[in-house]
Order: sequence, then structure tokens, then C-alpha cells
Amino acid sequence: MKKQILLGLGAAILTIIGLLCATCVWIFHVHHVVFPQETISDAQWKQYLAAPQKAETTLNVLTWNIQLLPVMLSPFSEDLQKLQGVRASWIGDTLVSKNYDIICFQEAFDQESIEKLESRLKDEYPFMVYPRYASRWRALSNGVWFVSRVPIRYVDHVTYPQLHGVNWWTSKGCCLIEGVKDGLRFQIAGTHFPTGKQSDKDAAVEAIRARLLPLRQDGVPFMALGDFNTDKGSPEYDALLKILELQDAPIDDPRPYSSDPNNSWKAGKKKRPSLIDYVLLNPNGTGAEFGRQSILRVSWEYAGKPMDLSDHYGVEAQIILRP
Repeated sequence: MKKQILLGLGAAILTIIGLLCATCVWIFHVHHVVFPQETISDAQWKQYLAAPQKAETTLNVLTWNIQLLPVMLSPFSEDLQKLQGVRASWIGDTLVSKNYDIICFQEAFDQESIEKLESRLKDEYPFMVYPRYASRWRALSNGVWFVSRVPIRYVDHVTYPQLHGVNWWTSKGCCLIEGVKDGLRFQIAGTHFPTGKQSDKDAAVEAIRARLLPLRQDGVPFMALGDFNTDKGSPEYDALLKILELQDAPIDDPRPYSSDPNNSWKAGKKKRPSLIDYVLLNPNGTGAEFGRQSILRVSWEYAGKPMDLSDHYGVEAQIILRP
């Protein structure tokens, strides 16, 4: 009997060691961390900035949490079983027909799904700034991925200092880019805030304020967009706008929510609708202002039923750029 117990304990220990080894292999080898790639050289950038400047142009932007969670670990958790490969293709098919200038994705974590989506989008959106990693010790990137029809390039990024629970495995943070359309420059900070503790979100706000706000350029409009995991109208949301010196605008939609129980991924979950994804603006001494904002809802048929393409709806905005 004692021998059987020892054999059982030995088998359990070997299983645990095997799982730990498999995790390490995934993080450092199979996962294949893809670090950022620049798509525009300094010489090319100077050429783009030298283009004739219009008196006004409209920048069409979309922010969308697309729920491309890591597929490799999906056998161990239903929370990761989100038909990523199927949806990635459909998301690409949807967006190539849209007139967005810039799209900022969040939760672009799964490498294979990213590659599938990139192959579909690259002809229409040739300029890209890829997700950033805090280090090779993080299993996942920040999941923030920009694709664009107009020239954009990476400026800087910050990884949030307080990440707990499932957030700890990621490099969640904020990535700052700069771009130009019709000779008019702009800056955009794309983010995905941590879930859970408000103190973690407060630390995220402070990280943006300390690291990225000093990089704003006089006379260049500054936008922040993404999944802020903060309810519109809450005291925390109002504090965020004040600290980061940003303004919002109404959404022209009868259901102005990015997280909605009507979404097929939230069926059966008794949660109230909320707006937690935003496009925010600081004109920064220019005539920039909001145009129309609306909600992007897209569904395709799967297994005989309509399926939304993510558990979040996208938020699309027109930003009128002026000197």
C-alpha cells in the first residue's frame, strides 16, 4: 500500500514537472515571441511629412477588442476557446471593405490568428505597429496592434506596473504612435487597461501620464483609444479624463455600448450593458474635433446561428483634423 502511494506521488510530481516544462517551452520556443518591426524608415517619414498640407481632413478610426486569445492553451480552459482562427478570417473580410484610416486592435495575442488577419489586411492597411512585449519573461504581448491606410510609426510604449491574476501573464500597457494624413500630423495612444482592481487601473493612468504625455508635441492633436475597462460616467472615468487631459463625445447609436448582453458571446450572462471602449481626444492647440461616433456590430453565421465577431463591439469615430 505504501509503495503504491509513493508511486502515485511520484507520478503526480512528474506530471507537474512535465506541465511546467511544457509551459516554459511554450513561452520561449513554441510561442515564438515576435518583437516589433518598423515599417517606415526615417527617410520615408520625412517624405510623408513633407506632403502638402490640407486645411482640413477627416481621420476615420476604429478601436476594437477582438478577443484573439492564445489558442495553444485553449484545451485547458473554456475561457480561451473562442473560435479565434474562424473569427480572424471573418474580421479581416469585414474590415477590408470599410473606410477606416486607422484601426487599433486589443487582445491580439494569438500568433497564428494575428498572421491570418494580417495576411488579409496588409494590402488595404499596409502600415502596421505590432504588439509590444515587456520582456521574454512575459508569455503574452500587450495585445495592442495598429493597422493603417495612412503612414504611422511607433514612438514609445509603457507596460503597466500593476498586473495581477491573468493580467500578470501579459504585457498590458499603452503604445504611442504618430501619423500623418493629408499633411496633418496626429498622435494616438492605444491601450488595454487591466481588469479587476481599481488600484491597477489607477496605476495604468499614472503610467500613461508619466511616460507618454510628456511626448505630446505642440500643435499636434493627441488621441487615446482602446479598452479602458472603465465605465463611462463613473467617478473613475471622469478622473481618467481629467488626469490625461482628454475629452470624449457622444456616440450616435440607440445602444451606445461596447459591452452588451445582446452580444452572442455574452448570451446567458446577466450583465448590464456598458461602454468601456473609447476614442478620446485632446486637440492640443489645433482645431481638431470629433465628428460622428458610432458602434460597430458585425456578425456572421456559424453552426446555423448568428455569431458576433468578438465579445466587444467596436467603437468608430471621425476625427476632424485641422491645423
